[in-house]
Amino acid sequence: MKQAVLSKGNIVTRDVADPTLDSNGVLVKVEYSCISVGTEMSAVKNAKKSLIKRALENPKQARMALDILLQRGVGVFRSTVKKVTGEAFGNALGYSAAGTIIAVGENVSEFKVGQAVAIAGNKYASHAGYSYTPKNLTVAIPDGVSLEEASTVAIGSIALQGVRVLSPEIGENVVVMGLGLIGQLAVQMLVASGCRVIGIDINDKRMQIVKEKNNIDVINGKEDIVSKVMMYTGGKGADAVLFTAATKSSEPMSKCFQMLRRKGRFILLGTSGMEINRADIYAKELEFKIATSYGPGRYDSRYEEEGMDYPIDYVRWTENRNMQCYLDMIKEGRISIKHLFGEPYPVERANTAYQALNAPNAPMLAILSYHESHSKNDYPTDKIVMNYSKKKKRNEGAISYAVIGAGSFVTSMHLPNLKQYPNKFYLKAVMSRTGISAASLAAQYNAEYATTNMQHILDDPDVQLVIISTRHNLHAQIAIQALRAGKHVFVEKPPALNEQELMELTKAIKDSGKRFFVGYNRRYSKYAEEIKRHVRNRSGSLFLEYNMNAGYIAPDHWVHGKEGGGRIVGEGCHIIDLFSYLIESKPISTSVNYLLPSRGYYKAEDNVSVTITYEDGSIAVLNYFANGSKNCPKEMLYAAFDGKKITLNNYESIVGENIRIKKIKTSSPSKGQKEEILALYENIMHGDGLIIPVEELETTSRITFEINEAVHTAYKRICTSKKLE
Repeated sequence: MKQAVLSKGNIVTRDVADPTLDSNGVLVKVEYSCISVGTEMSAVKNAKKSLIKRALENPKQARMALDILLQRGVGVFRSTVKKVTGEAFGNALGYSAAGTIIAVGENVSEFKVGQAVAIAGNKYASHAGYSYTPKNLTVAIPDGVSLEEASTVAIGSIALQGVRVLSPEIGENVVVMGLGLIGQLAVQMLVASGCRVIGIDINDKRMQIVKEKNNIDVINGKEDIVSKVMMYTGGKGADAVLFTAATKSSEPMSKCFQMLRRKGRFILLGTSGMEINRADIYAKELEFKIATSYGPGRYDSRYEEEGMDYPIDYVRWTENRNMQCYLDMIKEGRISIKHLFGEPYPVERANTAYQALNAPNAPMLAILSYHESHSKNDYPTDKIVMNYSKKKKRNEGAISYAVIGAGSFVTSMHLPNLKQYPNKFYLKAVMSRTGISAASLAAQYNAEYATTNMQHILDDPDVQLVIISTRHNLHAQIAIQALRAGKHVFVEKPPALNEQELMELTKAIKDSGKRFFVGYNRRYSKYAEEIKRHVRNRSGSLFLEYNMNAGYIAPDHWVHGKEGGGRIVGEGCHIIDLFSYLIESKPISTSVNYLLPSRGYYKAEDNVSVTITYEDGSIAVLNYFANGSKNCPKEMLYAAFDGKKITLNNYESIVGENIRIKKIKTSSPSKGQKEEILALYENIMHGDGLIIPVEELETTSRITFEINEAVHTAYKRICTSKKLE
């Protein structure tokens, strides 16, 4: 399909693999998408700035970039910059579109194939020929509303949410500060609500349009707007201000405070400098509120991605219901939008559309069309896109591999590391659910092709190794399919989330005869190897204590849910594996203690102490906690044996007591990610069997399952007894 992207400050139309259908949404053949003059044009202008200027304007982001440079090196830093700027391929734009449903997910009963719908969301309703959109970001288009009008649904919902937060009453004097597209729509909504509206802007064309269409008073922002508003309101002042402008200055907002009556309401829907003069608001006891995007549900992944709705009795207007209401208002003639846009631009001329929006007296919006770009079939079949800019050739003897899942870890860690060994690894393909993320990685790391269909990779005879970096709940499923397809597999931890997945996976490993590698990188670090060198020949048992200062992750984060399996299964597994590597004995018992969560801030499994006893008498203790200080090291290991002690400090240094330790020191944590890549190569090319035996992989996973079960069972019992009391 065709998709308009932002690359190095320019709008470019690219060929991108079509998206795939998920269970909680619909696949839409997009007919029109709406370009937002505010949000998108700001992104384009910002992308044209030099890196130095952007760093000066965003010091926080600059510090993050500097940390990446210092801790990860020039290669990873450059890769990060390429991704942010869209240098290699381009970044997606757009968040409002309309089209026709061509496929429906298994959990969706609200829609049917062939239905005209409007869609929203910056990860979904991009400027692309096809879109996968979750059901709560999809609404049916009423009869009498054109697809072009419906393509403005997200922008209209933003305006509507601002009006809802303002809570207008019939007869109130309301000022709309900023008469761009959102301001124009907000004026119409307020007029329909029975308010007396005053519009303010510095653009004469916008003022003229809103005045002629709505018969309201308008004020040029270059005038004395406070005095004018006081005059238009009979000296009383405005009841409310809806601020829809975009400015870095705090002065316009200050003037809005001054034009409000005592106990007036100020709603920030646009952007403003935030230097607030207390004198402007204190004496009047003004009310200050912020309206968030399309409405309740925005930025809640459970609502937007999983399809969980809010009960209408408690949340009357969600973002989905706002979207539907906006379209209904167009149908009923209370909102008119056609006079604000002209003829649509074909997506192939997207750059021309953006240039038109940046010209003097530019229109307030532009619409892209996709009729000519669609495939001849109703259902898209273009699931693979070749990387025609590829320049590198495969070195003889290099393992041909494909990446499934464009997660942050594979993009920031594995791919930069793999790129350093062109004689050993050759990137053949990248697969991701969204075409642009797959294409971006393929372009950045010189893959032959990008795809949204995993089967292309499994059927490719040239792909020897599959690297899986999806969310945790897909690891086992994809690994099993890859093994059955005759591929070697590298899967990020954890390999499985439950016993059923683990049993099926281990069977597939044994049946396939292929190499299976889990990303338990810590055992490959130079620090772990040095500790192993000393504890291997111990005369007595080994005592290990590992403190993981894991840090806080909010309870609604995906790692805690069905996609993640919890933090012990998803991260604590690293340390259980390290224990097995160092002790080299079978575990015989596990005991678990945990901190009882208070007030719901921490999850029960966030703060646990686990003691594992081994056949040879060794004991390993994992203290995994989220309530520690950020200023303390994240990971500390203490190994005691034969009257000796080794201390590992966050994979940055190692110290021995009563033992001569090899001097190792690194400027940043060196946890074995690069070393595991080399071990993977050696295992595939020259190894005999698996580096970590299947039985050991099973044991590690089962211990994490046991820890989770112990915590959940005990916590449920405590909660039940408290209810009974």
